Amino acid sequence: MRVDCSPSIGMGHATRCLALAQQLRAQGATIEFSGRELPGSLLPDICTAHGFATHCLPGATADWQADAAQTLAVASAGEKPDWIVVDHYGLDVRWETLLRPRCSAILVIDDLADRDHDCDLLLDQNFHDVATERYRDRVPSDCRMLLGPRYALLRTPFSGLARPTRDGMLRRMLVSYGGTDPTGETLKALHGLRLAALPDLAVNVVVGPGNPRAAEIRKQCASMPGTQAISAVDDMSSLMANSDIALGAGGVTMWERCAMGLPSIVTAIVDNQEPSSHAMGEAGLCIYLGTAAIVTPQAIADALRGLAAAPALLRHLSTMTRRLVDGEGARRVADSMLGAGVSLRPAGPQDCDRVFAWRNHPSVRLSMIDPTELDLPRHKAWFAAALQDQARDLLIIENAGKPVGVLRFDNQGETARVSVFLDPAVIGGGLGTAALEKGIAWLRERRTGVCRIEAEVLTRNQASLMAFAKAGFTPSRQILIKAFA
Repeated sequence: MRVDCSPSIGMGHATRCLALAQQLRAQGATIEFSGRELPGSLLPDICTAHGFATHCLPGATADWQADAAQTLAVASAGEKPDWIVVDHYGLDVRWETLLRPRCSAILVIDDLADRDHDCDLLLDQNFHDVATERYRDRVPSDCRMLLGPRYALLRTPFSGLARPTRDGMLRRMLVSYGGTDPTGETLKALHGLRLAALPDLAVNVVVGPGNPRAAEIRKQCASMPGTQAISAVDDMSSLMANSDIALGAGGVTMWERCAMGLPSIVTAIVDNQEPSSHAMGEAGLCIYLGTAAIVTPQAIADALRGLAAAPALLRHLSTMTRRLVDGEGARRVADSMLGAGVSLRPAGPQDCDRVFAWRNHPSVRLSMIDPTELDLPRHKAWFAAALQDQARDLLIIENAGKPVGVLRFDNQGETARVSVFLDPAVIGGGLGTAALEKGIAWLRERRTGVCRIEAEVLTRNQASLMAFAKAGFTPSRQILIKAFA
């Protein structure tokens, strides 16, 4: 993973890469980081604390060619990497093209869509109305794109949490502008709190490890009743769960707040945060005040007083943000990267209930030719018959040993009809294509007389159409075809 971290850059790039690294490691991968020796860089300490090796690239500055040469030297020092992950606004297609021979695949993490890339997978976890269009001419035609907060790279504590249901009353507030707060928003927020004059509000103020104004922030907090400064936060998810409103930036922590259903008053503290923060505000998913240069303490005070008088709005914000981010983004991205870990096995009686639950989920039925909800007795009878049908191959898709979907071949002579659906929790992670490719190989090995595979997919189901296209299927009248000798 090639990423930088410093007081001037902030910690957002490192935070999201670390979240992905933890998920990849949980699935069996080995990860190493490389970053430049920037003034005040926290990357070595962060990585060491979480058990990841770090390679320091010498010098505070380097052009893209020098950076590529140094990164190439690190990547060439051992076994060929399966992936190189790059999260850096100063690197583009030129850098990636030089690194490509040294790895099997490249993942680019981007927010800006302002430069070309040579990558196999592109991740933009931000909220945009036309996310796909932003990268249409920026990446290779066969690049897979993971777009939107569904793929937000959040740390493990935000995955699988019981998220609180809020009543819309303001009792506790969280103030947190990231690890470095380069524009001094925390002090501005404290000034705004004084102007808002909400005496019954308890306030937790997080002082990040790279905040250059830490001493002044602690002094201000000590002079304000009900307000405390907190450093070295190990469990931000609990702080968010126990808060009713947050003042914060529009970066990675915005998606953490969404995952916890925590309503937010947002300031964009760096340029790349502005488009997504603005779009979130326009969609009614946060209270967006603007960029740091224009946000004033009075604007913060006005927003706080307005929300204190609008519990219904706070409840709405909490509900909508919880729907937007479920905390599983890092796992989805890791699944997309580790598609080689997809395997197939014949279904057995023990799979009946899980297949029933997947098939009956509303999001799965929406993509079905027959969207009718099944009843359990009829499903059990069908499933038992399917296991005994000699002309049918009913397979369970597994990823890293965990069942994640169903692949079915109905065989008749030289033609097989294929259908596939996934556990709704893993949809969008690229597993469909990997499962189809594995299934084709499985079928050719065991049913040598089959030379044509057909599939029927609804035209509105663009995700499935793309998965079949990437697996080599081509449209023919109302169906998709894959033929081979």
